[in-house]
Amino acid sequence: NVVNELEGYQQERAIKRASGIYEILYRVLEKSEKENIPTHKAATLLAEERINQVKKFKQGTAENS
Repeated sequence: NVVNELEGYQQERAIKRASGIYEILYRVLEKSEKENIPTHKAATLLAEERINQVKKFKQGTAENS
């Protein structure tokens, strides 16, 4: 919420960002349970997946420019 205040507070944006925390935490806990791994490992795997998705997107965008 501090970042939101630095950018100029907007309640709708703050709520959207805060609800994103729930979704991410849910995915971490779900992956941890399904794969029987600690939550920190599940979080790392999800972060690595996201990084790879962004890399692929950027590579595709650069190729189409």
